[in-house]
Amino acid sequence: MRYQMEFRLATVLQEVGTTPKALASELGINPAHVARLCEDNWSTIQRVDLQKLLSWARKHQQDLLKVEPNPLWRTLCGSEVLLFRGRNRDGNPLHSDSNVERELIVALEEEACRITPHSLENPTEAQIVESMQTKNCVFIGSPKFNAATEVALAALWGLRPRETAAANRKLSPVQFVWDASYDGKSAFGTSRHDGEPMGINVGSKTSLGVVSKRFLVPVDWKSARQYAQWTGRGRDAGIMVVCYRPLNTRAEVTTIVLAGHSGFATVDMATDFVRDELRFEAHELRPSVVTMKVLSASYKKRAGRGDSRSRFAKGRRWFTLPWNQLESLTKRAKIGTT
Repeated sequence: MRYQMEFRLATVLQEVGTTPKALASELGINPAHVARLCEDNWSTIQRVDLQKLLSWARKHQQDLLKVEPNPLWRTLCGSEVLLFRGRNRDGNPLHSDSNVERELIVALEEEACRITPHSLENPTEAQIVESMQTKNCVFIGSPKFNAATEVALAALWGLRPRETAAANRKLSPVQFVWDASYDGKSAFGTSRHDGEPMGINVGSKTSLGVVSKRFLVPVDWKSARQYAQWTGRGRDAGIMVVCYRPLNTRAEVTTIVLAGHSGFATVDMATDFVRDELRFEAHELRPSVVTMKVLSASYKKRAGRGDSRSRFAKGRRWFTLPWNQLESLTKRAKIGTT
């Protein structure tokens, strides 16, 4: 069984009857650090500050740390798991998706899972739906290169896969904006037009099935020639979609989609998944409820051949509902980024 940790600072503050600002002043801790800890963001904390917080909580007879079974893994451990990865335009496996697959296989084998990889060029809806309703499934990569992801997301959100009509796309809570070289057909994305900023537009469905206002999670993109010569910091984005007992199945199975705008974000999300660094609440994994989390990724690129990007903590953040938290990212997006 896999476990996850909850840092209960926000809950304890409410129970004690104080505020993050007051606590920071009382303990002599940077208020910005306390605010981030209230969001379970551990990117910046020193041992001395953690000790102060634990001692303060104990004085008030509260526990800041809670370790519990990870509900995301409840159907995976000891079960059969199907892995679906994509192909590039030449029909070959994507290097980044192969890395994700290897990382997942290692983690799943540690939990005594039986793993079957798939790389399907033209999967049928019936084939994918049957797999989702009978087996644990992990889809690696976005619909840009993974046809199985296209079909899986369409089934979960009630769309017609590969149907590009505006009426169909409006039913999707996510829309990828890819570079102009993309010439495929997807209900979940299109190539950029007229200097449109690239990234993932994220919204949520109302009770009537209509998607609310979308917010952009921007990415930085350069042509292959520019990218080869460039070094520095950049942004990527991805979505993780999870559904326990999808499509009204009675089987104890879970579907997971790891769809990055580029391969970096897909790898980044998979790393959090296998290391139990991404928290899921039990209510997010109710039967047939589709839960989506959004990653705004940050990276550094070094000089050298290939994709030499590495995770950069500053600016990296996971988002969940409500999506209006993404508004600041949308406003900062640079129109016409290349």
